[in-house]
Amino acid sequence: MIQDKFVSVIISAAGSGTRMGTEGKLHLEIAGEAVLSRTLRKFSGLSWVDELILVVRPAEEAFAQALVTQIGFSYPVHFVYGGAQRHHSVKNGLAALSAASDIVLTHDGARPFVRPEEIRRVAEAVLIHPAAAVAVPMTDTVKIVREDLSVLTTPDRSSLYRVQTPQGFQTRVLLHAYEKAEKEGIAGTDDCSIVEKQGVRVQLLPGSETNIKITTRADLRFGEGIAGEEEA
Repeated sequence: MIQDKFVSVIISAAGSGTRMGTEGKLHLEIAGEAVLSRTLRKFSGLSWVDELILVVRPAEEAFAQALVTQIGFSYPVHFVYGGAQRHHSVKNGLAALSAASDIVLTHDGARPFVRPEEIRRVAEAVLIHPAAAVAVPMTDTVKIVREDLSVLTTPDRSSLYRVQTPQGFQTRVLLHAYEKAEKEGIAGTDDCSIVEKQGVRVQLLPGSETNIKITTRADLRFGEGIAGEEEA
């Protein structure tokens, strides 16, 4: 535990893989190991985690269960099914949390190169802040455009960050935010945006450029290089 807090982890692994051109993407391999396996291994050795909720597609449940058995966890792993969109999947994961949960971390199953120290840093930040996430500063210039793709404005990139996962929350804060979001018909592309819309302040922490999300075939090739560095 972290300061006697019950820590839960929700890993969302129910993506369809349409941008990858495949039916489900987490079974795809990087340097001979499935993407989901690499992600799960980063969490399996964390002695301060108390439970893990793995959100999967029904068609991939058996595959995910086999990975969990093969890797081995010292704490309970529960399986739930995903929804139509990511926030539906996280909502299903939240419904499976232990009543004892104090801190909940959410993570993308397709981010296999997260570092254990980043995971712990987010959890420890939630001892102080209601919500926290790792992020990296934007290096590209970003354009805000109209529907016809003509440029409307160019924001100052010094204030722009690319938010990653894990994202961490005081459990009661995230539960309340999702409850309110459902009543108000609010959706978000990540969990931080859900709590932000309820007026919750989110603290960003330094992330890493290698904590990529496997979304395209190009990401798989990039991941091969990262895997080589990890295993060197």
